[in-house]
Amino acid sequence: MDKAQKVQGGIFIVFEGIDGSGKSTQSKMLKKHLEKKSYKTFLTQEPSNSAIGKLIKKSINSGKKNISNEAIALLFAADRAEHIKKIKRELEKGKSVICDRYYYSSLAYQGASGLSLNWLMEINKFAIKPSIAFYLDIAPEKALERIKKRKTKSYFEKLAFLSNVRKIYKQLCKEYEELFEIDASKGREEVHREIVKILKSQLSI
Repeated sequence: MDKAQKVQGGIFIVFEGIDGSGKSTQSKMLKKHLEKKSYKTFLTQEPSNSAIGKLIKKSINSGKKNISNEAIALLFAADRAEHIKKIKRELEKGKSVICDRYYYSSLAYQGASGLSLNWLMEINKFAIKPSIAFYLDIAPEKALERIKKRKTKSYFEKLAFLSNVRKIYKQLCKEYEELFEIDASKGREEVHREIVKILKSQLSI
């Protein structure tokens, strides 16, 4: 991702973190908050609902790894390339786009799988820079406890692996100025208030 690349128009907000960190919950809460302030919003996620995105979901939710790390990284990049077209259209309409997972997930998850971060950056260099991104930090043990009752099980949901994912996310927060770390172990309302506070200070919304 070109760190200087942005799309003119609406505000592009990203939520990152391991499963169980509260990304989906906070994305929806922020959508309601912005709509109360008369912002038009578009909520989306990665993997997307494209044919490529559905293939990714089928693979990672199968419970077992049946595709190489390189192949899954390339599929995520391909899905993102198509997804960004939709994101750009909504931004150009002046909408605030809220995305549950984005570019940083590829670096964290595929990086934790042993792939080169430089290579992952290269295959995703087309990605547009969000206005702001939030990494919801939580101990993997607590995250796994939160999601243990889910019907679908991703092969990523292993303690040692998620610990490595967390380490990479924390490093990314130091390297990307738009990526803010939030303590996601707190209650959802407290986390939401902190997100809103940062939005006000950084983007005046």
